[in-house]
Amino acid sequence: MLPQVLALDIATTTGWALRRSNGRIESGRLVLTRGNHPGQRHAQLRAFLTEVKNRAGGLEWVVWEDAFRQPGKAAGLFGQLVGVVLAWSQHHQIGVMPVGVSAIKKFATGNGAADKAAMIAATDVPVIDDNEADARHLLRFVLASNPHLQNGVVAA
Repeated sequence: MLPQVLALDIATTTGWALRRSNGRIESGRLVLTRGNHPGQRHAQLRAFLTEVKNRAGGLEWVVWEDAFRQPGKAAGLFGQLVGVVLAWSQHHQIGVMPVGVSAIKKFATGNGAADKAAMIAATDVPVIDDNEADARHLLRFVLASNPHLQNGVVAA
């Protein structure tokens, strides 16, 4: 059985891709709405992570696109959402791994500065938007560049 890996393109519209233990890949997007409470997006992300973990029967790794160069308020929200992922993963004893944006783009398209259209065009299946495309490419990159995720052995 393969380690189950969840890849996230974290933002108010979060793309996600999950590699299940049988090798099957699922993907989609999660829209985090603002609502009446400043912590609503955080709670929505945490609930989503729990739902995916429960539906999959567990997770070994959560990886995310480390988009640390966000402008203005987006940078603050990105950092907060990454904090949710880190705290949730630590609580559930799940491995974590950030991956730089340009590495994912170069892997997917051959160009570390590829635009959204190029990332969508390079996907292996039809996707909803660039967020889902980025998550699928992130998952493929992580699986290809980490041999311990290519078989049933989970690194400590």
